[in-house]
Amino acid sequence: MPATYRISNQSQALIQPLVVRNCTSFGCKLLGLAWQAPIAQDHGLLLVLPKEGRKSAGIHMLGMFSHLTVVWLDGDYRVVDVRKAYAWRSIIYPQDRAKYVIECRLSRFDEFKIGDQLVLEAS
Repeated sequence: MPATYRISNQSQALIQPLVVRNCTSFGCKLLGLAWQAPIAQDHGLLLVLPKEGRKSAGIHMLGMFSHLTVVWLDGDYRVVDVRKAYAWRSIIYPQDRAKYVIECRLSRFDEFKIGDQLVLEAS
């Protein structure tokens, strides 16, 4: 799998490009963006889960120094949930089964809606 992807939204244009780092290992998914400086406005993290699920797609905000927008996608890259996640809060689960999780800056929240079709291109 490529190390990074460029995300585009076929349902509504993103205000600026979003490049996400691919995260597939257990350690990468467990750590996520915790204990790191806030990410750049145009960057994020893509958590790739072994299979679609609801409980397995939960994220924690322990060790976070900034708030995030969390976008959950099904296996077809369709948005199944989008939430604001606040630093040092508990675990957040999507309302529906997800295969992918995008974590990006909180300011990007309005760029994603449930039902949006996203496209991931290797960058």
